[in-house]
Amino acid sequence: MQFKIYDVLASLIPGTLVLGIILITVLTTCDSRDALINHMASVKDFSAIITSMFLVVSYIIGYIVHALGSWFEPFLWFTWKGRPSELLLKNKTKRLGVVGAEAILKHLVDYCSSKNIVINNIDELTRNDYRILFQVAKTIAYSKTDGSIKERMTEFSNSYIFSRNILISIFVVFISSIVWVISGYIAWWVILVLFVIQLLLWFRCRDKAIYYSREILTAAYYLNDK
Repeated sequence: MQFKIYDVLASLIPGTLVLGIILITVLTTCDSRDALINHMASVKDFSAIITSMFLVVSYIIGYIVHALGSWFEPFLWFTWKGRPSELLLKNKTKRLGVVGAEAILKHLVDYCSSKNIVINNIDELTRNDYRILFQVAKTIAYSKTDGSIKERMTEFSNSYIFSRNILISIFVVFISSIVWVISGYIAWWVILVLFVIQLLLWFRCRDKAIYYSREILTAAYYLNDK
């Protein structure tokens, strides 16, 4: 089993963020926080072990965040008013559209028809049909490409997943900030700042998802005949 640097950082960074927030929340809301701080100071001689445990726990939490990101992905699609691939094929992403969306859609529908993959007519496509079309495009793209193009698609995928994990992590921070405000440890405006950050990350995650979907659809269209 081989771990790439992305596999570690994609879990470690969000996990460290969430674990740090959990510790801060505990320290600011726990009635015996002074005793807890003193106890933590008393074990400073074991700092190497504690650091190692912190990294391991951070990685595990990040792994859980990754799973949560996958589970909450349909909710993200709902807030985006559709899957990124569906938005691209419907030409509803003005700023980040794909060149030749109609041609790509027709190409994928014709390909499904030639392979006896059951979907509706091009004028009657449902959301499930668009899901199938993207799965077909992904299969074509990864089977017909190699080298730098496949690496490029993988990088776009990793970038989207990392962005999604950060979005989920900041959401945990946002929820924690509500606890802090209720407890009187921070001002209410912090929630407003975190909400703006959350909104910016939501847009960024959407963009990353569209970049990845656009890369897949483009590769499937231009490389299918190879």
